Amino acid sequence: FTRRDQFDQVWDNIQLLLQEGFRVKVNAVALHGLIEEEICDFIRLTENLPLHMRFIEFMPFAGNHWQSKKVITAAQMLDLVKVKFEVIKLEDKKHDTAKKYQVPGFKGTFAFITTMSEHFCGDCNRLRLTADGKIKNCLFGKEELDLLGALRRGEDLEALIRLSVSRKHAALGGQFSPDYLKANPEAIENRSMIKIGG
Repeated sequence: FTRRDQFDQVWDNIQLLLQEGFRVKVNAVALHGLIEEEICDFIRLTENLPLHMRFIEFMPFAGNHWQSKKVITAAQMLDLVKVKFEVIKLEDKKHDTAKKYQVPGFKGTFAFITTMSEHFCGDCNRLRLTADGKIKNCLFGKEELDLLGALRRGEDLEALIRLSVSRKHAALGGQFSPDYLKANPEAIENRSMIKIGG
């Protein structure tokens, strides 16, 4: 919905996907000073629609002007939600990146992706393939291996994937401290999120 004046088109497509039986996730990057006014409105969307709302703690990427003071944690957001709604915790499966909740009687659910306040690196089993064919072993990692190039050269992809996994850092791509208040965005080397892809 951001930076584009296309709300009606996006909303119509969300409605169409729901009508066709698709499971729809709506991601919202939570910014301290903005989300506080809107979070309960987003939760209210799940009352009559089987949407899965996901609130993502603001993460540092190239070009997004990240500052620790702009982070609002999942715990803080959950406290805001609990002021207006009764909330039940849903079961999280192994390797889930989101902590899931529901308001009793609502059709949809909501979740928090707690990358900054409660990282889940120790349980992460993910690799990321960028649109230009690079493999990243962590969203925050600066190292990328050229999977597309290897594929075009007929090389062994399994060996390249194993190499990527073996180089995975213990936490947050080795780029910053798990204490997000100590993170220095100027020292982080990474693409912008739009260039990494989701």
